[in-house]
Amino acid sequence: MDGHDDGACYQRQVSFVQTEADARDELKKYFVQDIKDFFGGNLDALRPEGLQWRVERQTFKRLGRSGAIVMTTRTKLQRLVDMRESELGHVAREIRSWPADVGRHKGRDVWQRAVLGYIENFPTAHDDATVVEAGELTEAEYSD
Repeated sequence: MDGHDDGACYQRQVSFVQTEADARDELKKYFVQDIKDFFGGNLDALRPEGLQWRVERQTFKRLGRSGAIVMTTRTKLQRLVDMRESELGHVAREIRSWPADVGRHKGRDVWQRAVLGYIENFPTAHDDATVVEAGELTEAEYSD
């Protein structure tokens, strides 16, 4: 914010996939301290019914007198199964737009097959939905 008008507000939007199983407690649902807290490690949580699209809109403003920066965050959670087709298309495009390092940070390697499989109707699991071959949950088979 250095070199910009003190009265201006700056915004950024950050999106993640979050499992509903990890979001039962209201505090845990909205106040996530670490990226690992978006997925508790239970493969059963990777069903479409348990996946949520989390969008945080962060707003920053520098105060005129003190120079302090005030930050607010608005968080919106929406279950994938409750989203319209156009919204799901936006989610898929955004997920694919992330560079590799950003995708790793957001946990894409864990949930991409479940999320993109739901959105684009390709198989997301085999057998009992918990046993898959190595790499199948991390490399979604899709075409643009």
